[in-house]
Order: sequence, then structure tokens, then C-alpha cells
Amino acid sequence: MPVAPPATTPVTPPPPPRALAAPISRLMLRDWKRVLLTAIAVTAIAWSLAAMQPRRYRASVLASVGPLAETLEPNELLRSVEVLERRTVVGTVAALASTPVTRARAAVASGYRVEPVVLPNTNLFRVDVEGDNPAQTAAIANRFPEILNAQTRAMYKYYGVNLVSPATAPDAPFSPRTGRAIAAGFAIGLFLGLLAAFAPAWRAARRA
Repeated sequence: MPVAPPATTPVTPPPPPRALAAPISRLMLRDWKRVLLTAIAVTAIAWSLAAMQPRRYRASVLASVGPLAETLEPNELLRSVEVLERRTVVGTVAALASTPVTRARAAVASGYRVEPVVLPNTNLFRVDVEGDNPAQTAAIANRFPEILNAQTRAMYKYYGVNLVSPATAPDAPFSPRTGRAIAAGFAIGLFLGLLAAFAPAWRAARRA
């Protein structure tokens, strides 16, 4: 005679606390002032911190590395082009921009940052100069192509540096980014305000 399996009593989950069962919209309507004030306060703090940061400007000059076609024989010109395709020459020339010797020749002021960047799959490179004066930042950047051209001609027999696009004085600082700081502050403040609004309901649920 088959034995019937023991009867199981279904487990009914406890009903959620009334505080947590309240719709989110009801909590938002009840505590909207707290949420809004928290978001405004954190946004103001973020704006104040961003405004306290010193303004930094960035100017960029674009240059290219190419063979000295006017001084090379046809076979030398062909060989120089083949070597240039390996991009090692471009990388070497760009790296010279950040050396102390080149910085001294370009009269880079204290506190100014120089960063060379090689554009992928090209013979172009960019020299970015960052500083606290927009006009001086552009002036320093525009000195590099001529200096690098003389250094490249001294190092290599076949190559030189040509100016592609000169740097111009930036109209606005790239740092601090006040708009981004305000947006981030508002998002964080909104999150903290919502957290503060739901905290009483969460504590009530733990006590229940």
C-alpha cells in the first residue's frame, strides 16, 4: 500500500511593513523638501569647491614629421619613407618635447605642463601645454615645432618637423569643469536626499 507523502504546510511570507509598503511616490511627496534641500546643499558645496580651484588653460600645436625631400636623393627619399612608416621616428621626435632640454629652449614657465601625443597611424603629433595664462600657454606651444625641427635634423639625416596647425589662446579654461561638478553634486545630493527620506521607513522595518 503506497504511503502518502507527509503534508507540507505552505510558508507564507510575512507581510511587508506598512512603511515599506507605502508607494515611493507617497514618500517623495511627503519628504520632497528634504530631498530638494539636500540636493541644493550638496550642489552648492560642489560648486564652491570647483570655484576654489585655480583655472588652467590648454593650448595645442599640431606638427608632422616628414622626409627632407629637397635635400635627399630618390633612393634616400624612398628609404626614409619606408622607415617613417614604422612610426618609431615620430614617437622619438614627439618624446623630445617633454625633455628638460627642450622645455628650457621653449622657455616653459614653472607650473606649466607639456604633454606630447602621437596621433595613431599618422606622422602627426600634438604638443599640449597647460598653464594658468591662456596667451602664454599658446605662445609656449608654438615654440615647439621650430625647436623640434632643429633637434630632428641634428639627430636624423632624412627628417624634419613641419608646423601643421598653430596653437591659439583658449577662450575658456579646461579646468576646473564647473558644469560637470555642479551636475555631479546635484546627482549625489539627490541620492543622499532620497536616502535620508527612506531612512525612517528602513529603521521602522528593522524594528518590526
